[in-house]
Amino acid sequence: MALDKEHFFRTLMDNMMVRASWAETVKGLSGVTGVSQVWGNQPEWYIWISGQPGPYGLVLQHTTDLVKGPHHMNQAFFTVKCFPCPQSPAFASLSKAEQDIVKSSRFDLTNTPVYESRPEIPPSFFNIGSLMVTADAGDRVAVFTFESLDTIRLVSPVYNGSAPCACEPKVAEVDLLRSVAGWTIGYPLFDSLICLYAFYVRRPPVWFRMSHLSGFEHVQKTDGNIEARPCAQSRILSASLVFADDTIVQYAHLMPDTEEGEEILFDSRFDPEILKNGAAPDPHINPFWWHLAEADISSEMTSLCGCSDHHVNSCEAGHTHSCSLSPQADPQTAIPIWKG
Repeated sequence: MALDKEHFFRTLMDNMMVRASWAETVKGLSGVTGVSQVWGNQPEWYIWISGQPGPYGLVLQHTTDLVKGPHHMNQAFFTVKCFPCPQSPAFASLSKAEQDIVKSSRFDLTNTPVYESRPEIPPSFFNIGSLMVTADAGDRVAVFTFESLDTIRLVSPVYNGSAPCACEPKVAEVDLLRSVAGWTIGYPLFDSLICLYAFYVRRPPVWFRMSHLSGFEHVQKTDGNIEARPCAQSRILSASLVFADDTIVQYAHLMPDTEEGEEILFDSRFDPEILKNGAAPDPHINPFWWHLAEADISSEMTSLCGCSDHHVNSCEAGHTHSCSLSPQADPQTAIPIWKG
């Protein structure tokens, strides 16, 4: 019996993460140090990556069918979040409301939301980008696309003199309420997910494209509503990777369509021999995508949660998080996949 699409993507993500948990080598090459599946109506995961400002959140928003050429595929759209540790430089780029939540009792020692407090946190908080995953049921083809602004800005107009008038607002300047480096913070998660998928299907990507568009910023109006408007100080960046097995001869139709005004920054169908030698043609391309796809790595599991002999890791700022199966963890917050 066919799986429903939400179940399909929950299973795909879980399988990627569980298989990576078998070996410390995979964790080291992918940079992933811990993963927890989050209880709730929406499929969601917390992911820790070495050297990053804090744990990430990956939230499945909706799924759909996609038919491209001969391929009938499932497509999922995820929101990407990041919860910077207070000691991290990235923490200062959050809005004051986001900072206050992180420093409150609504966050636990893992620097992620306490289970009972999650409904109190606005869904727009901590967002840094989006991930689109398209895959067929047989793992023959898959496309991963990460998109974010280089700077995610939230501003509030500062009015000069009298109160704003609908016919003639006198805006002197803006207060910058939030200025998060979405692309810089979010791309390491995308990179790590590609590592996990390449190891899961034992196949490297065949095509990489990176592009950009003119960006925008969010404006908080006096009535509390938020609108988007064009912003010369930001741009939308997008990276897409296509996976296709040896039976797929034509896969040009799998790459997402370009939008009006979109400029291609890099577009390459890979030469595997060049990449095996570590000569990546663009800094966003990770040679480990190939190494992990072809590596002969066996399981090194020595505990039920996938950890080896340690149960504590640290984020960039030294904030610790413990194994999901250890006494310090709240069993209601997450289902353990692994937390090394």
